[in-house]
Amino acid sequence: MRYLIKVSLIGSLFLTGCAGIESNNSNSSTLQSSFSCNPSSSSMRASKSRFLSKKQLRYTIEDLFGSNVLNSSQVDASFGSLPVESNDSVTHERSSTIDSSKISAYFNIAKAVTSEVISNNSVRTQVFGICENQNNLDRTCADNFISSYAVNILRRPLNTNERNSIYEIVDGSGTKQEKLRGMLFSLVASPYFVWLIELGDQNAFDNNFNLSSYEIATKLSYKVTDSTPDAQLLAAAGDNSIRNSSVIKAQISRLAKTSRGRDKIVRSILRWSGANFIEDISSLPNDMVTGIDTNNLENAMLDESYKFVEHIVFNQKGTFNDLLLSKASFAQHPGLVDIYNHSPYVDGQAPQTFPDDRMGLLLRAPFLTHYSPRSSIINRGVQFQVKILCNQIPTPNVDIMGDRDDEARTPAEALFHSNRSNITEMTKSPVCMSCHSVINPTGFALENFDSLGRFRVKESVYSLSGIYQRDVDVDTRTDLPLRNNQSVNISNATDLIKFVANSNEGNECFVRNIDRFFNEKREESQDDCRLKNAFQDLANSNLPILNVVEKMIYDENLKTKRSIGL
Repeated sequence: MRYLIKVSLIGSLFLTGCAGIESNNSNSSTLQSSFSCNPSSSSMRASKSRFLSKKQLRYTIEDLFGSNVLNSSQVDASFGSLPVESNDSVTHERSSTIDSSKISAYFNIAKAVTSEVISNNSVRTQVFGICENQNNLDRTCADNFISSYAVNILRRPLNTNERNSIYEIVDGSGTKQEKLRGMLFSLVASPYFVWLIELGDQNAFDNNFNLSSYEIATKLSYKVTDSTPDAQLLAAAGDNSIRNSSVIKAQISRLAKTSRGRDKIVRSILRWSGANFIEDISSLPNDMVTGIDTNNLENAMLDESYKFVEHIVFNQKGTFNDLLLSKASFAQHPGLVDIYNHSPYVDGQAPQTFPDDRMGLLLRAPFLTHYSPRSSIINRGVQFQVKILCNQIPTPNVDIMGDRDDEARTPAEALFHSNRSNITEMTKSPVCMSCHSVINPTGFALENFDSLGRFRVKESVYSLSGIYQRDVDVDTRTDLPLRNNQSVNISNATDLIKFVANSNEGNECFVRNIDRFFNEKREESQDDCRLKNAFQDLANSNLPILNVVEKMIYDENLKTKRSIGL
């Protein structure tokens, strides 16, 4: 259907309490983002030197020493001492702080990795080369190690102090095995191994400097693949060709298609969509899940979404519209097949097709599931506004929560009303509606799907003890407020998704989220030109998502840095 832009009184209400949605004209043939591009402004940004995340450290160890070393019980156990990591839910920024427990964990990992490499004949030969053929290690062997595998480990040639440390180990006392152990441990326990330290031009003026070729290669590799530079990247660093923008772009395109690169791009899209997480559905009442195979169902939901994104981005070379509107499904799990209402997908064959009531990534089960038998209109609305439309929804304070609870129907009363009616009653006070005028309409549009993600035309109501009570009507018609006292008329969930696909808000928010994922920080004004170009490519061309993401990853800041200062 065509979207109708009309005057809405509630549009002005939510602007006073919640950060509103950007203006939109969905009927325009050319969408316009809010990115303000000033080409004359400096593109150099301040950035932190980060330590490797747990994922990056695991990938690095696997790519350097092999899966047998990474998956050994000793190395696996040593990872258990690393503190739990988290990224900000909006900016995706990761903390760069470090404490004694993390230092101790890195030390234990270095010991475990060294031990496993030394005890594995084939890996030891790969790492130490000609040293393996010598009974008494000499400087020829040391120089060979320093100029070859040591460069892989530290992602750059060793400096004078590091070379001298290797010489001291080789020239000192101890058995051959002890010396090999010392040579390797001195590198994997080095701060330069676990930290992505960027020093660049030591004669930098005003805190701005160019990165070295090896720092460029390292920054690029971890940005695209979350792992250490491979042989091609190190070679491009060694001959300084990596400083050429065309070479960087070619490397981005190559790395994006590796297994690590594919995985990171897919994960970036899943994070934007909320399809990287599923609420625990084990608490749903038996009456609700009767006939549905729930064994390992949550994992099946996540796996299917992953396969879908991978298919759209890499196999189909699809666009943003394809991601949101495609009816392709890869569901094989019997429970998920029942939820999606189609025959099981068969490996190697064409994907199955969703019925008319479902499409794209955002109407898959992961975004829709909930631990309660009554779908969460509020949670869905908040998550959709924050993740998909980049709208700011503040956390309600105690007073607002009190007002909401005062208006709520009793559990017994709620059994006779629809979920929508109950939420409308609970949030009807003006103080609540300052935000719920934005939250509720989004949740209302998704009410055709229950807490398992099944399509429904009637809502089944269950008692607190989980016993089926009755069916009530589902109403998904709503007006989605915009700025300037406008709103979009939405009939159902598919209307909502089409709005995202064809609006400024949807396209711009996708660009923002992908950029935040790869840079682990909120975008800055210096990024606006690059992000505006990405928006134009995504919204107003048939350029595949893969090409848009590759262009977004390229940034002159891959070659430069501005330190934050002391």
